[in-house]
Amino acid sequence: MKKKLVNTIAAIILTALVCIQAKDVIFASSSAVKGQIIVPKGCIMRLAESNVSRTLDYSYVYVKIDAVYPTGTYTEDTYKKCRVKLHNSNNLSQRISDVYTLIEGTGYHKVYINQGYLSITSFNMYFSGNNENYTAVVDYHYIAN
Repeated sequence: MKKKLVNTIAAIILTALVCIQAKDVIFASSSAVKGQIIVPKGCIMRLAESNVSRTLDYSYVYVKIDAVYPTGTYTEDTYKKCRVKLHNSNNLSQRISDVYTLIEGTGYHKVYINQGYLSITSFNMYFSGNNENYTAVVDYHYIAN
C-alpha cells in the first residue's frame, strides 16, 4: 500500500515536470519580441513588423496582445480587441493567414499560416483596431517559430 502511494506521487511529480518542460521548449525555441503600433480609424491594417524570419518548424506564429487603448487622453479606455494578419514579406499583396481578432490580456494565440504558404521563411505582421470609428494603440508580443 505504501509503495503504491509513493509510486503514484512520483508519477504525478514526473508528469508535472514533463508538462513544465514541454511548455518551456515551445517558448525557448524563439524569444518573444515586443512592439507597439498606433492603428488608424476604419479598421485599416497597419504594418507593425516586416521581414520577420521563421524556422518552418511550426505552421503558426504566437501573438499576444498586452493592451489596446485609445490614443486620446480624454477618452475612456474600453478597448479590448484588435485584429492581426500575416503577409508574405516577398510578395506584399499575398496574405498568408486569416484575420484574427485578439483580446488583450488573454495570453499567446496561434496565428496559423494558411496551407500553400508554409514554406515562406519571412512574413510581415499587420494590426488594426476592432472599431472603425476610433484610432488605438496596440501593445503586442510575438514569437515567430
